[in-house]
Amino acid sequence: MSWFKKLFGGGAQDKPAAETPAAPATKKTPAAPAAKEVAADAAPEPVEAAMEEAPVEEAPVEEAPAEEAPAEEAPAAAPAPAAPRADVSLTGSVLVVAEVRDGSIFSGTLSAIAAGKAISAEKGTHFDLLVMGSGVSDAASTLTGYGAQQVLVADDSSLVNYLAMPYAATASAAADARGSSFVVALASTLGKDLLPRVAVRIGAGMISEAVGIAGSENGHIVFNRPMWAGNVIASVQCVTERTVVSIRGTDFDKAAETGGSSEIVAIAADGATDLQTFVELAKTESERPDLSEASVVVTGGRGLKDGENFYKIMEPLADSLGAAIGASRAAVDAGFCPNDLQIGQTGKVVAPDLYIAVAISGAIQHLAGMKKSKTIVAINTNEEAAIFQVADYGLVADAFEVVPELAEKVKASKAG
Repeated sequence: MSWFKKLFGGGAQDKPAAETPAAPATKKTPAAPAAKEVAADAAPEPVEAAMEEAPVEEAPVEEAPAEEAPAEEAPAAAPAPAAPRADVSLTGSVLVVAEVRDGSIFSGTLSAIAAGKAISAEKGTHFDLLVMGSGVSDAASTLTGYGAQQVLVADDSSLVNYLAMPYAATASAAADARGSSFVVALASTLGKDLLPRVAVRIGAGMISEAVGIAGSENGHIVFNRPMWAGNVIASVQCVTERTVVSIRGTDFDKAAETGGSSEIVAIAADGATDLQTFVELAKTESERPDLSEASVVVTGGRGLKDGENFYKIMEPLADSLGAAIGASRAAVDAGFCPNDLQIGQTGKVVAPDLYIAVAISGAIQHLAGMKKSKTIVAINTNEEAAIFQVADYGLVADAFEVVPELAEKVKASKAG
């Protein structure tokens, strides 16, 4: 299409950050002399004698500096890591928690399996899979060809709907039963809610949203995870004997079947409680692909002005491409669409084959959720918009004019 121009890098994100000179050190002001010493120098002998005869009154003055000294010298030491349960014999193995949606294994689980395999290979051990839910036996059987030693299945009516307490208790019990040193799951809505609870129960440290595994150091695996909206990648490790890890699915390739057949082992659901009750799941029904799995995503921003325009512009384009629809946080906050469409640092992270950003400025929080997309197309009236710095193709134009035309041309090309 003649509209688009190729952008060849050189953007703001490619420039090294300027070094900020350190602030000059502030000269420390000598502390004032103690109250007792001042009094001793200034007061005549009778007063000094009287002071010596009143130790009870002087004690608070003399003891005050000693009480304040620890705060001045150093902060309190961090508490020691929690130890694993004494009755659990750790094997160093990895337990990967599968996620079930609508009776089937969610495809993001395959990314978690890939991460679990990488961890087990680094530690020279094996990995197991855990499937929880009600009526999930058939779904669990689809995971037997991925190289796990065992597929643990907690199939119980008490797990028909996700609740944090019974799921966390069941997963923790499974990790203890297998002596798992690592528990891994996708950093999805379920994973983010479940894994911290598992970490507390088994006395483990936790790594959130890992994007890579960088070998081992001092006997502990080093994980990479994003910070500051993805502008910094930190190398971190847990020094506890057990580690819980949530992984960002867009950064791990999906595991492929390797043949063989894992042993399927039924386990009991644990932790049924009256403290939580499932009431309702408000689910958005759509014939379009799931946003986190779609190969094509079209996303609208605040520049579309209101909710009516948002759907009027975005739906025909999505329909022509068979795409999922996303939105920037600004569009969601303005009430154009529900927040389950939000992409960005505080929304969903996607990495489709094609990502089209319509009327989106490209704030750093939004880029954190989509900049790993294979091909990025940006449409914006402002040629200085930050979104063009990460785009492969950019169109400086009014979305209300060009997006409907683009949708029509895509439809015509498919019809021909």
